[in-house]
Amino acid sequence: MKKLMLLTILLVITTTASAQLRKPVTFRFIEKRGGHTARLIFRTRDFNRPKHRITHSKRLDLTVLEVDGRMALGVDGNVPRTEIQSIEFYFDGKRVAVPQSLYADCFEPNFDKKNFATKAGDDGNSLLVFMAGGDGAGGYQVMWVLRKDGRHSKFSTPCSDCDYTGFMSFFLDPFAP
Repeated sequence: MKKLMLLTILLVITTTASAQLRKPVTFRFIEKRGGHTARLIFRTRDFNRPKHRITHSKRLDLTVLEVDGRMALGVDGNVPRTEIQSIEFYFDGKRVAVPQSLYADCFEPNFDKKNFATKAGDDGNSLLVFMAGGDGAGGYQVMWVLRKDGRHSKFSTPCSDCDYTGFMSFFLDPFAP
């Protein structure tokens, strides 16, 4: 009888915890230049702690949170709330794979106009993507260079109270109406 009661309680707790996870959220961006079109789709979801390995490590006298062996950006030592589930990149209608390794350490993403921007490359073969994620002491900046040949790059840095406001003007189209 005790086992049945314990099993019932465990089932209720598990069902309640999984029911609290929100559905994935999708963010879509399109950039056009010189007859080329780049389409970018980000999918985010609630961080699912049981599917990840959480550890702490020392770096320069600081204790940092690691998720799956990588320093977690955007969390200031706390367990993440939101993770990027996937990034889909299409160049002129052709899907170009984006490996999870390019975004698996980026948590608490921000996709509003103040924190996210894209710009088509002058070469006509790439898309520059900027995002400021997290907030306050857990803030970070990341820049991805996504290329139609799949040879993508990522540059990131954690920063407290990031100041990139002047940098965002780089993404504005000087000829836009």
